[in-house]
Amino acid sequence: MKNDETPATSLTRYGFIGTVLWSLAIFAMYTVTQILSAAVYGALRYGGNFENELSKLVHDGNLLAFSAFLSLVIAGLLILLAIKLKNNASFSHYLGLKTPSFSDTKNWLIILVFFIIISDVITNLLGKPIVPDVVVSAYNNTNNKWAFFAVIIIAAPIFEELFFRGFFLSGLKNSFVKPSGAIIISAAIWAAIHIQYDLYTIFIIFILGIILGIAYLKTGSLFLVMVLHTTVNIIASIQTVVFSST
Repeated sequence: MKNDETPATSLTRYGFIGTVLWSLAIFAMYTVTQILSAAVYGALRYGGNFENELSKLVHDGNLLAFSAFLSLVIAGLLILLAIKLKNNASFSHYLGLKTPSFSDTKNWLIILVFFIIISDVITNLLGKPIVPDVVVSAYNNTNNKWAFFAVIIIAAPIFEELFFRGFFLSGLKNSFVKPSGAIIISAAIWAAIHIQYDLYTIFIIFILGIILGIAYLKTGSLFLVMVLHTTVNIIASIQTVVFSST
C-alpha cells in the first residue's frame, strides 16, 4: 500500500509500542466508563438494590445511550490527550480530520453497497439470518428504540472509527507492521470485540474493517470512514426493524 508520508511527518505519530500502550489505556477507560455509568444509572433508577434488576438494565435503551455517549466523550478526550502529549503532533494530521472529496465519497459508498449486497446474498445462501438473532432480541426487548438506534448510528461509528482507524491504525501504519499489517490488525481487533455475534458474523465484520481501513489510508479522511460506518449501521438498523416485525 502506498504510504505518502515522509519520515519527518511520520515522527508526529506514536510508534508500535506507544500506540499499543495508549490503545490499551483508551479501551480500558472506555470499558470502565461504561461499567460505572451503568452502575450510576441503575442506582438512580432502581435504588440501592439495582443488582436485582440487571435483566432490565441490559435491555434499557436509555442506559445504552447514556453509557455509550458518556464513554465516547471520556475515551475520546483520552485519545485527544494522547495526541496532545505527542511532540509536534496535530489533531487534524494524526486523525485525518479532513473533508473527503465528492468523488471519493461516491466511489467508496458504491463499494460499500456492493459489499453489503454480496455479503447478504452469501449469508442468505448459507441459510443464516441477515440480522443476527442477538440483535433482533436486543431490539425487541429494548425499552427505548430511539436511544437504541442513537447508539448504533451515532455513538458506535464515531468512537470506533476515532479509535480503531483514526488512532490505532494510523499509529501502526508507520511501524514494522506496515500499512497492510495495520489494516489487518485493526480490523481483526475491531471484529474480535463484537463477541456477541457468531464466528460468521465476526468474519463479515473483519472484512468490513479491512474495507474501512483501506478507505481511510487511501483518502486520509476519518470523516469518510465515519460516514461509511454510519451507512452500514443505518442499513442494519432498517433490516432489524423489518426482520423483527416479520
